[in-house]
Amino acid sequence: MRNTIFEEDRLLTKAAETPRENKPRFDWAEDLGENRFEIPKVRITDGAGDRDFHIAEVAEVIGEALTDLMISREEKEIYTPQNRELVVESSRLVAGRLIERLEQEEEGGAPRLSFDELHKLIEKALVENDAYDVAKSLVFSRSNHGGTNGRKSTGAPVDSSLIRLIRRSGQVVPWNSSKIEVAIRKAFLSLRLDSEPAVQVSDEVTRRAVSTGQAFINIEDVQDIVQEELMKHGYFKVAESYILYRARRRVERESNPDTHEVRQDSMIVVKKKDGSTFFLGWDRSQKTHYFCYHRAGSLSFS
Repeated sequence: MRNTIFEEDRLLTKAAETPRENKPRFDWAEDLGENRFEIPKVRITDGAGDRDFHIAEVAEVIGEALTDLMISREEKEIYTPQNRELVVESSRLVAGRLIERLEQEEEGGAPRLSFDELHKLIEKALVENDAYDVAKSLVFSRSNHGGTNGRKSTGAPVDSSLIRLIRRSGQVVPWNSSKIEVAIRKAFLSLRLDSEPAVQVSDEVTRRAVSTGQAFINIEDVQDIVQEELMKHGYFKVAESYILYRARRRVERESNPDTHEVRQDSMIVVKKKDGSTFFLGWDRSQKTHYFCYHRAGSLSFS
């Protein structure tokens, strides 16, 4: 069973990484017009700024996740009546949640939310429709396309800017709670469980990592903390699945030593003659190098 989950995730990753232009395209929103339910207008904040977001886009997001799932399973028929019905019913649930939010808005107007919040509403709707596999495909897609922006943490915010993650390749990268949350969500959804607790667990992992007082923390240590936090919160089956999946990944890496780590902006740690260190990083958006100096346990930026 564990090997099956690992193989499914590997194929889902491959499907999610396939460029959109190389995948079959369908008009998933077409059926929304044939179904009578209230469709609210939404204001959404994403990488392009604040803009209108229509419920038809929800149907397209679900349809793309469903398409990735079908591709990973080598299904020939994707735009089937059953799949189209799932898209419509899930969109209906999301519309209902947005209408409730609209009614709670004191100032009125269109509901306003982040792209991450919207995707979590979609994931919740899929879970309610017992489509855990499509929900997991959605999480893979969000992760691959740089999603999880604007996530809301639980409890008091934690400043994780002073801690860096050391990947297995030796690269040092910025701490990213969202990537931890995504990994935990996948574990819950693989067991057909609602992944809502992933937010709290990932926040606790970040708090524990920061509380160590270390400027750097190894990815293996972070995964140990994830396992401990899952068990601490009583999610023993999820912890077991996470542990076994992690072991399977280790075997895969040992069998394929040329496998690269997940793409992520990285920083090189350079040690100077006086013993101090600094990060040499690459800002892809600006195409320039930036430096982050580290001395005596404190960080300053230039």
